[in-house]
Amino acid sequence: MKLILRQPEKKEEKQSTGKLSIRWDLEEPKIALTPPNNFLRVDVEFRDPPERVYARVDSVEQVGPNDRERLALLEAVDAGWFNERSTNPEPLDDDEFRAMPISVLAVMIDTTGHQRSRPRELRRWMIGDWLEVEFGAEPGRMPVHLFHGLFADPTEMHATFGRPDAQLKEKLEDAFSLDRIPDASIEKIEHILGKGDGVACLNVFDVGQGNAIGFSRRKKTPTLYFDFGGGVLSNKRTFPRVSPINCLTAAPAIVLSHWDWDHWSSGMRVPNAALDCDWLVPRQKLGGVHRTFANELIKRGRLHVWPISLPALSVGQITVERCTGRDQNNSGLAMIVATPRRAKKRGKVLLPGDADYCSIPSANNGPPFSGIVASHHGSRLTSIAMAAAPKSGGTLVYSYGSGNTFGHPRLQSQLEYLQAGWKPGNTWSTTQSVMRRPSNIGISLTTERPRLHCLNCSPRYTTQI
Repeated sequence: MKLILRQPEKKEEKQSTGKLSIRWDLEEPKIALTPPNNFLRVDVEFRDPPERVYARVDSVEQVGPNDRERLALLEAVDAGWFNERSTNPEPLDDDEFRAMPISVLAVMIDTTGHQRSRPRELRRWMIGDWLEVEFGAEPGRMPVHLFHGLFADPTEMHATFGRPDAQLKEKLEDAFSLDRIPDASIEKIEHILGKGDGVACLNVFDVGQGNAIGFSRRKKTPTLYFDFGGGVLSNKRTFPRVSPINCLTAAPAIVLSHWDWDHWSSGMRVPNAALDCDWLVPRQKLGGVHRTFANELIKRGRLHVWPISLPALSVGQITVERCTGRDQNNSGLAMIVATPRRAKKRGKVLLPGDADYCSIPSANNGPPFSGIVASHHGSRLTSIAMAAAPKSGGTLVYSYGSGNTFGHPRLQSQLEYLQAGWKPGNTWSTTQSVMRRPSNIGISLTTERPRLHCLNCSPRYTTQI
């Protein structure tokens, strides 16, 4: 981190006496911020493909007819670069995060034994596993897609996979860990959550295949966001041409449900404003891409990590709970938003991120929620029945991108939500409109119709809990 100290300048000003006086203007030191890593930039520059990478399994999702295929996404770092850097015992610094050659791999695994997934090793991949990937044109290698940027088109490659030894795996996990970042103070967390107190409307933004929910008081721009993502990689085309999430004029804070690209990526669509917001994030194990984005916030002093020892915290209408699962989706943060104190009708809305309902403490006990933003964009879950609708019907909103590569929302999940009491007449989605995007869905917590300053940020459709 570099500090630039500006010399005070002499300025002459005319006073009422007509005499000249000297005034010294002292400016606070400003931090010189380097541009972000090439992979995170919207205007990504193409790089020559790597020969070998170390890759962390970020997600594995069942896709295709009858769920016979699995789509694995891996965070990768150039193996040669990392091997050279790992001889230095010091943590990665800002210049190294900026220059680090990182990428994402998309691998389709056929679980029926098709030749594309001939090695049985591929079927045993678990989220968090580290792999050694070598590229080449020799016969027998598996086809994969390599993304040089979060917003870039992929390059088709052919690869073989192996496992790094225990010592190398430890170095990789240590290099991208958040362990050196201290927990946020309770006072800071309360300050961040307090920005959402007084909320009258939850605006589920149409960000394509992703999640971003703005909290607005009456006729105001958002003061708090739960997630700030959008469609990226193979799903970047699902993001609307006119961005709906450019309302950052109220200096909002952002609560991140978990470390997933489609939940934080819009921070790089409007980096000049979004990276200067306070981000409250869960403490999870990361790979090179997530950690590089975290570094952008760290160097600005804007990353605040939720303590592992803190199960939940409430500020006014807002409650955040730490999920109790083990994997990335189920060990993050969920949010519950209550109606205003003076509202005639009482209720609560659950924002689960991608967490299964069985890993959210509030979903395991207490009365039904009046509204839910469907977890994981309508993916298959094991406990949808736990998220039963209230007798009044309640409001269910799906946040996903039309034609996404995961097949969200899954038909089986939609049927299970119906069985749980969520009625079609009160079910909405951010694909509600095709011709008039962005198709934001407003969940009003009062009887007043929400209207925001920005046309693109205002809800296209509004429902009340």
